[in-house]
Amino acid sequence: MKWKTLKTETLEANAYLRFLADDFEADGRPGKYFYHANAFGEEAVNVFIQKEDGMFVMIREYRYLFARDSLTHAQGSIEQHETAEQAARREAREEAGYDVGELLDLGWFASAPAFSKERARVFLGTQAKQVGQKLDAMEQIEVVEMTAVHIDEAIANGTMWDGQAIACWYKVKAFLCHPERAHGAQRIP
Repeated sequence: MKWKTLKTETLEANAYLRFLADDFEADGRPGKYFYHANAFGEEAVNVFIQKEDGMFVMIREYRYLFARDSLTHAQGSIEQHETAEQAARREAREEAGYDVGELLDLGWFASAPAFSKERARVFLGTQAKQVGQKLDAMEQIEVVEMTAVHIDEAIANGTMWDGQAIACWYKVKAFLCHPERAHGAQRIP
């Protein structure tokens, strides 16, 4: 069954998000659907940064809605007039304080398809050089270096509880374990 969108209304918008409502019709019945989208499009970027020594550069930041710290990776919105690759490099630099020499685009997934149009693009950034963070005014981020084993342990013991971080780690780990199976993965120098 396909739904036909009749009208889209922006209910609220800020520099990061838009909250929308669609009037739709499904099998002749009208309905209303509420959802979120990013400010400048439907994609966001997620960057797992791997140093030359194999360590991953993770971040720990406070998540207001859950009133606790979250162990995750550099991530954020794509700004207006910015490509996904440019956004991935910017987020790695701003949040984690690393410039990445090479990006590997591992594809995307829907971050919350029941209430968001966001597509989460996943990148693995390598050849990382530390340059220092450039945080936004409200960001309080601690950089944490971890091995792949420590990331797996953090997921298993609940220290890493952000679903998007876990999903991204799965894509990164699948690539690292089986690069020959990474259909469509693209290296970006």
